[in-house]
Amino acid sequence: MSDDDNRRTALGDQGERRVRRRQQALACHLAGGLVRDAGVAAMPLSSYYGKSEDGVGLLRFVFCKRRETLDGGVRGVLATQALTDR
Repeated sequence: MSDDDNRRTALGDQGERRVRRRQQALACHLAGGLVRDAGVAAMPLSSYYGKSEDGVGLLRFVFCKRRETLDGGVRGVLATQALTDR
């Protein structure tokens, strides 16, 4: 039995849906925080799927063409990470 099967058995369908909704909310919160705090754009991957649960908990990053923009985004993410490590 896989980990997913064990989780489904332990939580039931309603419990699994609650977990997925929480994961989706966390991905949206993280994406918003990255834009606000680090200047880095990310989107929850679930918005790309017909069934939103297929991309739950994953973020998609968009890369710009200029190296300076990418470097600034990396600096922003690292600065945000340093704040959360305290």
